[in-house]
Amino acid sequence: MTNYSSISSAFKNHYPSLILYAVKWVKDEDLAKDLVQAVFVKLLEKSERIMIIDYRPYLYKSVRNQCIEHLRKNSPKDNIEDIDHSTIAYFSDPIEQSEFEAYVFGLIDKLPPATKRIFKLNRFDGLSNQEIADHLQISKRTVELQISNALKLLRKELFKSSDKIHNLSQFLYLLF
Repeated sequence: MTNYSSISSAFKNHYPSLILYAVKWVKDEDLAKDLVQAVFVKLLEKSERIMIIDYRPYLYKSVRNQCIEHLRKNSPKDNIEDIDHSTIAYFSDPIEQSEFEAYVFGLIDKLPPATKRIFKLNRFDGLSNQEIADHLQISKRTVELQISNALKLLRKELFKSSDKIHNLSQFLYLLF
């Protein structure tokens, strides 16, 4: 018997965090969405043959495997091993990683609009300070100050959390 309502509920509850988790592996949001959707399609196809009590760990492991499989097919072998080890070194629990990333992305969304835009162009789009300055027609120094301000604000918020050392190491991993 297929339990579409529980799969639908799992999709609604976990889809956004699974996307963030997949983006850490494949570095492309559209591709991450495709991979997460593929996991749910496979889950629906197998739903009559398997019984899942807790969808959360199952989904994270499935997304991780889907991402690794994609990277193996589309990347040199050495890159896969580097990505896998670097991720495991900082996050032993994929759920914890995804929740932390969602938290940090929420903090980034709370930054002032100009600061947020510059920060995202630098950290997520990989543009240099000079490229951002040229693109936005502002000085390179303004870009540097905005990035510095963003990091200060994010650090301040992260230090408010209970596990400061753990969160700081995760924060550094996420941003650098």
